[in-house]
Amino acid sequence: MHRSTPLLVLALAACADLSTEPARSSIDDASFARIHEADGSHGGTPMMATLTPGAEVPGPGDPNPDAGGVMVMTLNSGQEEICFKVSFSGLSAPVSNAHIHTGAEGVGGGVLVPLATPAWPAVMEGTVAQCVFAPREVVKAIRKNPADYYVNIHTSLTGEDPEPGRPAGAIRGQMTRTQGSTVNHF
Repeated sequence: MHRSTPLLVLALAACADLSTEPARSSIDDASFARIHEADGSHGGTPMMATLTPGAEVPGPGDPNPDAGGVMVMTLNSGQEEICFKVSFSGLSAPVSNAHIHTGAEGVGGGVLVPLATPAWPAVMEGTVAQCVFAPREVVKAIRKNPADYYVNIHTSLTGEDPEPGRPAGAIRGQMTRTQGSTVNHF
């Protein structure tokens, strides 16, 4: 129970409709408009992933057991894009990359959709929201079997102490269907 409490708080915070606008971590207004369109007028399938270090395969994930994140996303095959909002914290090294991978729970897999395009800020906590290109067939495949795909955030090796960096993946979460999406509720 002690381990799931920080993740529950993260999940609730990521899904809450906050009255103040979160930091936009190098995302422009055009990206926010496209997120709104994808979730609103263009439709899309809402998904979610709760990211933890213990889910990384092969491990180890981030050395901080309290590292984690929550991603809510909308998959839109008609627009050929995935729009998402991810909040993460507690990382032991700065973010270097993020992806959607193929792979069921407990299985590592190849990169399917790069998420950090353009590159995210090299921070250890924050919120990023944007839309990325994903081919129509990829979006349909994820929608059909979301449990066969996962999201992870990678961290960089740092100059003086490379130990906390996890270039193979720091936190990971399987994709799941969700009833609604707060992707456009900034």
